[in-house]
Amino acid sequence: MLERATACFESAGRQDFPGWFLALVQPSNQRSSSALNLASRNQNQSVQDGGTPFLEFLYPRTSSPALRIPRQSRRLGLRRRRRSLVGFPRNYTSEAVSNTQPTLPDTSRTHEIILQDGTHNPAASRAIVELSRILEDKSKDIDKDFDKAWVLYLAAGKPSAVRSPLCQYLSASKHSSDSDRAWQLFEEIPLKDRSPSDFHRITHSQALVENSPRLMEIAKQAELSTTQETANSCFPKIFAYFFKRKLWSPAVEVSRIWGSLEHPKDIQKAQLLFLHVTDITLVSNCLAFGLHLRTSRQYADQKRHEHFFDLAETLLHQISHSRAQPEHASLDRLLEMLRVYGDLYVPTLKHYTKIIETLQSSPTRSGFSRSIVFYRQLRLEWPDLRPSYGLLARQLNSMNAWGMTSGISYFLAELEHFFNRPGMGAYLVSMDCYAHAGDFSQAESVFNRMVADYGNPSDCRPVLPLIVAHAKMGNVTQARRQFERLTNEFQLQPNTYCWNALIKAHATNNDWTGAQKTFTQMLHAGLQPDSYSFGTLMGITAKRGDANGTHRLLQEARQHRVLITMPMLDTVIQAHCTNGQLDFAEQLAEACSNLRIQGNLTRIWNMILLQYARRLDVKACYRIKARMKAVNVPWDGWTYYATMRGLVQIGRPERARKLLQDLHQKREINAEEAHYALVLSGFVKQRNRDMVHIIFKEIVERFGKAGPKSSFLYLKSQVQRDLRIAKETGITNDADVHLVHAEKALAEYLANSHAAPSTFEPGNQLVNRPGNDDAEVAFQYEYLIEQYGKRGAINRAHALYQQFVDSRAPVNPEEHEPKPMPIRVLTSMMSAHLNVAQYDEAEKLWKFAISEAMKQASEVVIDLSPKTPSSNIEESHAISSQRSDLPTTDVSVIPHSRKIISAQRFILGKPLSLYMRVLGYQNQASRISEVVADLEKLGFKLTTFNWSSWVQMLASSDYYPDQVKGFQMFEEKFAPHFPGWSKLLRGFGQKSRQMTNSTWMLEDPRTVSFRDVAGKNTRKHWIGIEPDRLQPTYLTIVFLAASLNRIRDKTITQGNHELQKITTDAPETVKLIGEMPYKRDKIQGVLLRHRSQQPDGEANPTEHIVMRGGVLGQTIRPRRRPNIFKDDETLETWQRKTPNYLTKGPRNSSETESPADDTVWVDRGVDTQSNPLSTADEIDTENHLRKSYTKVKQKEQKRQSRFASVVAREKKRREITKERLESPVNHNLVDYKVFAEEDQAVDEENETLDDQYWLDEDEDFQAFVEEDKVADKEQVEAEPYEQPGQQEHFEVELSEEREQSESGSETECAKQATKDHSEVPDENKARD
Repeated sequence: MLERATACFESAGRQDFPGWFLALVQPSNQRSSSALNLASRNQNQSVQDGGTPFLEFLYPRTSSPALRIPRQSRRLGLRRRRRSLVGFPRNYTSEAVSNTQPTLPDTSRTHEIILQDGTHNPAASRAIVELSRILEDKSKDIDKDFDKAWVLYLAAGKPSAVRSPLCQYLSASKHSSDSDRAWQLFEEIPLKDRSPSDFHRITHSQALVENSPRLMEIAKQAELSTTQETANSCFPKIFAYFFKRKLWSPAVEVSRIWGSLEHPKDIQKAQLLFLHVTDITLVSNCLAFGLHLRTSRQYADQKRHEHFFDLAETLLHQISHSRAQPEHASLDRLLEMLRVYGDLYVPTLKHYTKIIETLQSSPTRSGFSRSIVFYRQLRLEWPDLRPSYGLLARQLNSMNAWGMTSGISYFLAELEHFFNRPGMGAYLVSMDCYAHAGDFSQAESVFNRMVADYGNPSDCRPVLPLIVAHAKMGNVTQARRQFERLTNEFQLQPNTYCWNALIKAHATNNDWTGAQKTFTQMLHAGLQPDSYSFGTLMGITAKRGDANGTHRLLQEARQHRVLITMPMLDTVIQAHCTNGQLDFAEQLAEACSNLRIQGNLTRIWNMILLQYARRLDVKACYRIKARMKAVNVPWDGWTYYATMRGLVQIGRPERARKLLQDLHQKREINAEEAHYALVLSGFVKQRNRDMVHIIFKEIVERFGKAGPKSSFLYLKSQVQRDLRIAKETGITNDADVHLVHAEKALAEYLANSHAAPSTFEPGNQLVNRPGNDDAEVAFQYEYLIEQYGKRGAINRAHALYQQFVDSRAPVNPEEHEPKPMPIRVLTSMMSAHLNVAQYDEAEKLWKFAISEAMKQASEVVIDLSPKTPSSNIEESHAISSQRSDLPTTDVSVIPHSRKIISAQRFILGKPLSLYMRVLGYQNQASRISEVVADLEKLGFKLTTFNWSSWVQMLASSDYYPDQVKGFQMFEEKFAPHFPGWSKLLRGFGQKSRQMTNSTWMLEDPRTVSFRDVAGKNTRKHWIGIEPDRLQPTYLTIVFLAASLNRIRDKTITQGNHELQKITTDAPETVKLIGEMPYKRDKIQGVLLRHRSQQPDGEANPTEHIVMRGGVLGQTIRPRRRPNIFKDDETLETWQRKTPNYLTKGPRNSSETESPADDTVWVDRGVDTQSNPLSTADEIDTENHLRKSYTKVKQKEQKRQSRFASVVAREKKRREITKERLESPVNHNLVDYKVFAEEDQAVDEENETLDDQYWLDEDEDFQAFVEEDKVADKEQVEAEPYEQPGQQEHFEVELSEEREQSESGSETECAKQATKDHSEVPDENKARD
């Protein structure tokens, strides 16, 4: 007795027990019969339980009721203590715990439950209170205690008021036992008392454990409900469950029940039924259902057969009315689904029409291209069914908006086939599309058809596209001829739009004189110019960098009360960007952002962004992009072009290729030829001819023909190829080198041009060269002439030059002057004459270059007052006569009344250096000062190369005054910028203030970084940005050293007064010459030690990595070229799959697997030869080139699961490590084994995901591996290409656009994983 009393007193002060524990320790006679489903309580507790007497007087009145529970005779299980873990000491508390009863939540809901239950049992009341607290907890499902909630429910006596909330609480569990409990609660709720939330929760619970029979039971019970909300809460989820698992019979039954219910509208009914069906599985499961229906329809009864077809029609209705499925789903599966359902006679014209209408309004080009595919499929299925005129008209309008000319003739033929003749609007839209593409032959063909159908035009609108088509290509003669047809042939007066198109023709050729003359003629005709008229003129001055002229034209527009538009302001900012005034341009862009002016702001900010990308100013690029986001300016292809340009400049074209591929596949941008050309330039710079060949072939295949920039880059690669072939064939004389492949590439480009003749042979005269690619043609000629001139092949260089000059001659006798001659072509020919010592010819070209520079670099004379036609003719004759005299005049007599544009001050930099050498080689270096003075009087400036060439020629002169002047000039200009010999010999120079630290990425990654100087590649790149920034060169100092040696040699016979004068006038120069280290190089050997000049040794060929898929082709692992000395351009080419959805015919019900014959198509009125899709659009619609919506979603889910596993793993590691640190005993080695197993599991999971990624990217990867097993024995094992590290953090910054389209959850998981990983202590420290 005493011992028991002591035990009772010992535990009297302990804390209270929770209510759910009271229900467990309470004797059976004190438990509620409803709670434990036992016999009713006996009055004699001691006899019934067989326990000991209860000494109630030993317990204080304020103690917990649990302490007054009588002890049982069988109390071993209740008194059994939990076995303590090794290393975990007993927990003690620092303060006493009150033994008073805690304050319970006094909520109205709790009292209501207690009153409804009608029990006054304190334990049951406490259980209800505790259960209510749990049900009101809003914590996550992972932290919920479902067992505790169920025990409390039993202890409370199963109150009816908590059944519904407890059912919802248990429905969140994934365990089958909790699902059974939720189902028990759901059945205990009367049908009339079940709320829509109850149906929703129980459906969710049974779907988690995949209990199909109960889901069907829920659907049947929901059918008995009279409320619409009840059906909406469970039917969509039940249908999604069966539909996702392809359980067609229950899915059809659920659809039947759903269809029998009353809904406001049938459209709303279908949308609600597919509410929980994901877009990823909709099309694939719909196709599977069609295949199942086709194979099992003969075994089904008639009534059930109708229900199956009702669901099939509902599925087609849902897909056709969806905004995402026609555009994002797999195109092959969509077409196959329509064929399968076509065999079942389910799809109708309205389904095809709705899909086409949805795709016509797609915001992406590839999405719109699918509308053409579906229209062709519609014509194959129902060749005699006439589509609506509005459908075809909208198709033409959308094609015009996207600039797609390949299918215009096809849809015009469709209109003519169904409606006898196309409407006037269809003709005008078609001509506009051809005109903006510059295809004047097709535009004129459509115009002739329109005249045949409707007669001569009654206004200027039908003739305008003909003028625009010629103006787009810079063909002024043909544009004016079409312009004159208005008055001569159709008796119409040209309106402002026609005059604007004629001005545009001159602007395409950068012909300010012709554009201004046309503008004044328009004013004389009595027409008022508009914003397009002034915008076109301002575009000419902006391209020249004439900011003053652009501002004056803007003022003239205001005087004419012309509406100022955003394209007009674009030209102002472009002019300042060309002059390098980026800060002022950015201020103007900010001001334009606050103005309410019609137009898009993207182009304004892109121009500034491209200039900062050219300077590799990463911070400024990020600032511009952030500002664009802040003012809601959308990004376009040129915004990402700036990032790609930075990657190409630092020698990472592979990164730029991958970025372009990702952006195009994710439909952020549409890959244009400019993006291709940028990637191509990076591989040309790396001399990776294989990748150049692959990408160039992809450009031709995608766009039909290569543009001027791509053709020029390909020509440079062909020059490298010809030089390699010449070396391998043993050609020792450079003059005998013939660049066969390069000339062939030039001829092919000229032959493929719109304006060139169809049959072109090398050497033929070129006529009507388009103005928009005139500069690129000059680049190609200049490069070929330069390559021939370097090797002394003057005859071949002169033949190319004469061919180019003939192409510039005026074809029409009415034209009084030829096209302007590019300065760079004259420079290359000058260099060719200089290499063979033809100094007279070089001097003639120099004078010609000065006259052309005055035309191109002078500020324009703006005189927009209307003049009579006679005055215009006299003025043009005067200008032409004046210009005809310029090439033969001397520099001193050239008129210089007009100022030179600031952006064109250095246009004569390279030809001036060549002319300095012409004079120096003739020992006429003293004339250089006169030439420079005349040029500076005209307004031209000297570059750092000009000053270096001048010093070199003065130092090599035989006259002592010239030598002294050379030393004095170097002392004044270059000595203050000398970086020291240790840095100069490595190509380093002083850093400009405008340079940033990121410009060092232009250097070789193996180069030691010096932040206070500029590297060799940086200096070469910065010459184009700051040409007048003086930089001393090693070659110039060696020239001065050779001159100093000659002066020292004369001191023996003439004394040292000359040497003393040089030492006095240029002490720093003489000092650094004396400190010059001895180098065994060619420069010191030839100039200082008078050795014979030897040819330069060629560097070892580099092993390049080849991506056989190109830019947008299949992603195949990069492979090294097996034989880098082999000239084989077809080694790495990859042939894409031919799409079958443009060639497959409709399927018959009897022969569903074989396409119809082509002869049947012709009989049914379908043209099987014409392809309404261009090659580029055809490629974009193929699944293995364009990432489908399904694959993107699946990969995002895989990434999320991977990061979630990393987070869970790191959390577990952190918790266990924390326990180890708190434990004073040694750790068990078994725990580390668990970690090793976890690491291995995670690694295996990552490898599986990586392999799956490659398989998803390349569906034919396995076949590719099997084919190359034999070749791999001789090749280097394929490894992912990665160049050495080069400031990886900056590359990640440059590639930030690629990460913006990733899901936000991935980033958050990565941050959380990093955070958790940082909180994990070191395991070695934990062991210690």
